[in-house]
Amino acid sequence: MRNSSVAGHVPARSDASHSQSAYELLEEAIVTQRVSPGSIVSEAQLSELIGMSRMPTREAVRRLARENLLEVRPKCGITVRLIDPNVQ
Repeated sequence: MRNSSVAGHVPARSDASHSQSAYELLEEAIVTQRVSPGSIVSEAQLSELIGMSRMPTREAVRRLARENLLEVRPKCGITVRLIDPNVQ
C-alpha cells in the first residue's frame, strides 16, 4: 500500500474539482468575451478551448446554462448569451 503523504506525490484531482476548473475557465472565457456573445459553439469546441475533456466541460456547460450564460439547444449547439451589465 502506498502512502499518499509521500513527498512528491500529487493526488489525482477529483471529478468535482475538474468540473469546477472547467466551470471557472468557461465562465472567464464568456465574461471576457473570448467566446463571442451570440455565437453557437459545440461542447467539443469548448473542451478544446479550455484544454479539458468533455465530461467536466459538459457539467460546466449545464451549470452555466442554469446561470443563463449559455443556452443549450439539443442538436443545434450551445449559444453564448449576451451579457447585459445592467442586469444583476
